[in-house]
Amino acid sequence: MLFNPKKYSRFGILSLAVLGLIAALHGSPAQAYPVLGQDIYYHGGSLQFEILAADSAYISQIYLHTSTGNIWLGNNRGAGVVINIGDPAAIGLNLEDEFILGIHVMNTGNDFFMGGGYDNPDGVVHAAVNYGPNQTGIIGFEDLFGGGDLDYNDAMIKVLGNIGLTSIPEPLSFMLLGSGVLGLMFFRRRRIQYGVENVYSNSSRSS
Repeated sequence: MLFNPKKYSRFGILSLAVLGLIAALHGSPAQAYPVLGQDIYYHGGSLQFEILAADSAYISQIYLHTSTGNIWLGNNRGAGVVINIGDPAAIGLNLEDEFILGIHVMNTGNDFFMGGGYDNPDGVVHAAVNYGPNQTGIIGFEDLFGGGDLDYNDAMIKVLGNIGLTSIPEPLSFMLLGSGVLGLMFFRRRRIQYGVENVYSNSSRSS
């Protein structure tokens, strides 16, 4: 069987196109899905926090953790309280930093954080993020050691701002998406052209 470099080059282009599409979709802004136990990142711009009604017998203080310290936002009894941070960099939250909220449960003295359970004293995931449209996320916490009933509504806060799973810069995502689409279009065009050439070739042989 002879080696056909054109055939393998087409497969290479197709592979690049598929990888480009996957990477671009992975880098897209988070919208309308729940996230449990994964790191969240801050992508820039202002932030707004609103404390929502919670279902817990305990009182939990809610904090934003930054490179300069902990910023107190309120507690789970303060439903309706809104906090605006116009320049998060001024309080130590910089572009592409991990976005971390945490709670201090006053009744037990326990502290729990967003992200994987490795940062929590019991090794359990204590926060869930539910994304909605227009860069809105609702973050709910479990306040019992060991995870409790895992319904993530013991302390709840709505965040309006550009936060999401990936730390890939957005321009790179668009470049990858563009390369993926162009690669697929090129591969399809080559397949059509190759099919036409085969038809002419077979016709010439039969005649």
